[in-house]
Amino acid sequence: MRKIFLDIGGWNGASAIFFRKYHPQGLEFEIFTFEPDHKNIQVIKSKKLPITLIEKAAWSSNGKIKFYPGGAMPGSGGTLYSQKTTGNINPKNFYEVHSIDIGEFIQTNFNKSDYIILKMNCEGAEYEIIPHMKRNGLIDWIDKWYVQWHWEKLKMFKEQHALIISMLPEWHPWDCQCHELTFKDKFIKSL
Repeated sequence: MRKIFLDIGGWNGASAIFFRKYHPQGLEFEIFTFEPDHKNIQVIKSKKLPITLIEKAAWSSNGKIKFYPGGAMPGSGGTLYSQKTTGNINPKNFYEVHSIDIGEFIQTNFNKSDYIILKMNCEGAEYEIIPHMKRNGLIDWIDKWYVQWHWEKLKMFKEQHALIISMLPEWHPWDCQCHELTFKDKFIKSL
């Protein structure tokens, strides 16, 4: 049985670093970080982390998709959604990135018996990824779900948000990027 940490929305590598540091078996996990933002990819590469960096947006299909970068600084909250209200998103400012079918990636690379922890801080893509995994029978391949939700930032109806949440058997919040020390205890208790 392999131990896998899927880091969807790699930002600057903070989640991978946090996971290795605070998970009791963090050094035993293979980490796969998905990040489409060109600025963030360069930051992650500069840190030379012991991870597999996948320079694509985790999504429901393979191909190309519009990416709306945030402000000038790395980690400014870029997204695949032009209507996102935070991160200084400009709907006229985008470039294409490669997307990867996360369900297909999981089925191709892992087994249902592997221990998989999935973290999503992907600026709204969670609302595409979770239903896709549900349709493909992959929800129970994941042993632990950690999600930072963005429904309010996408102007989504609360009922739509609740429907997506109901697809998960259990989930825990993810907030290491800005609150590492206060989140550490919550993370350890959730294991």
